[in-house]
Amino acid sequence: MRLVAKHAQVGYQTPGERPGCRNCAHFEVVRHDSPLIASRTACTLHDLEVTSGGICNSHKLKRKSGESQLAFLARQRDLLEIQAQDLRNPQVRERRP
Repeated sequence: MRLVAKHAQVGYQTPGERPGCRNCAHFEVVRHDSPLIASRTACTLHDLEVTSGGICNSHKLKRKSGESQLAFLARQRDLLEIQAQDLRNPQVRERRP
């Protein structure tokens, strides 16, 4: 079986596809004019600095640029299905890498 097909079969997600601050509608990157000052990443909902890999209970999926409304809604549905499965079977989540 090809690797891509196997990934699809098991529901593999890259870090960019998994829910996290980086793909949340509330995520904001503030860049400074100075090259010496690092960019600030923040949550606009909770008004705090965050990392791109973090996540909270208020995560809201952000629509990708050029993504149709239907595709966006399908991604939201898939995310909610995964979260519902995790709630029904908490031991499965512990075995995930």
